[in-house]
Amino acid sequence: QFATKKMLINLASAVSALLLIVNPTSASKSSTPTKVTPSQNRHRIDSPNVYFPAKIYSEVEKADSISPVAKPAPMPYPTIDISPWMHPLASTEKEKDEIVKLILDQAKGAGSFNIIGHGIDTEFFRELDEATKSFFNLDAEEKSKFDTGNNKAGYVGMQQESASAIYPGVKENEKKDLRELYSCIYPPEHPENSNAPHLETLGEFMTKLQPVEIALSQILTAALNTANRINLPLDFLEKAKSGATGMLRSVRYTEMTKEYDDANRLMAHSDWGSLTLLYSSTPKGLEEIRNGEWVDVPLGPGQLHVTIGELLTMWSNELFTNNIHRVSNKAFKNRVSYAYFSGQGVKDDGTATHPVVGEGETPRFPPMSISQHSNNYMAALFGKEPK
Repeated sequence: QFATKKMLINLASAVSALLLIVNPTSASKSSTPTKVTPSQNRHRIDSPNVYFPAKIYSEVEKADSISPVAKPAPMPYPTIDISPWMHPLASTEKEKDEIVKLILDQAKGAGSFNIIGHGIDTEFFRELDEATKSFFNLDAEEKSKFDTGNNKAGYVGMQQESASAIYPGVKENEKKDLRELYSCIYPPEHPENSNAPHLETLGEFMTKLQPVEIALSQILTAALNTANRINLPLDFLEKAKSGATGMLRSVRYTEMTKEYDDANRLMAHSDWGSLTLLYSSTPKGLEEIRNGEWVDVPLGPGQLHVTIGELLTMWSNELFTNNIHRVSNKAFKNRVSYAYFSGQGVKDDGTATHPVVGEGETPRFPPMSISQHSNNYMAALFGKEPK
């Protein structure tokens, strides 16, 4: 999506309106709106596409006030071996329960963690990097042949997308994402995918991620059961996708000219979907808000980084935290990464999932499907009534 002045005005107005709803008396006391915090905003939220940008704006502002420069992450960074869930028949219930507790703690905290024991070998990651870097090293004219006009399935050139479109007040040199990318939909043979030279390797990666995605969905469902003292079937979150499949984006953050030296390569944001799995052999530059401060995200060889998205925050009734992250100007030159977005490929059937609540708890969000949340964001960007 491209940022326009009209979009920014619309979102700025929406953000201000939500912040004033939290404490309407602030309008008469000060022209500065009260910031959104979880403790202040426990009422029902009927416009998540307005609530989340406001929440992110507030959290980023607070983190920036401590230090806009990320610190090294507290060590050890949460890195969790999920192999007991990848091989459940060879694992004990005690082993699996321990993984659930560890992931529940991180999902409620910063909304992110690293995983090992996923079954993807390091040699494959080397092949993935080799194929992807070869594609991005092609000349611009050759890469443009794979531009389908669909940013979910094809090549997107430098500065042709804008995460800043939903966040007001960004610097001029950050209004366009400083990256190029190639996306593909699962399954790899989906007819909308453009047949780029590295599609086969990307498709293999998506296929290898399918059992990992299922295991994480089961773990997080078990975490909901533990936290709420309920007994959802373990395929609850997998079925909540309602037929939607994943999308993989291979991204290169290219070296920029001097006027972009102080610019974030990708603005602070949360992912719209439920779950994101990320791999990069050069992770430097990926940063997140953890315990209220910006910190670097370390990612060791062969590790995958998992982030909770807004949809999973809604489905968990805000038990799980939507992770806020960015790619800063500290990113390695020509940094390459791979982000697999659960449910963002083939569209779902529109079935909405109700928030999971414990006894005596009130749902804070309306029932929501993957496609509906995306559509509502698009409507907000263009100043239309959400569908």
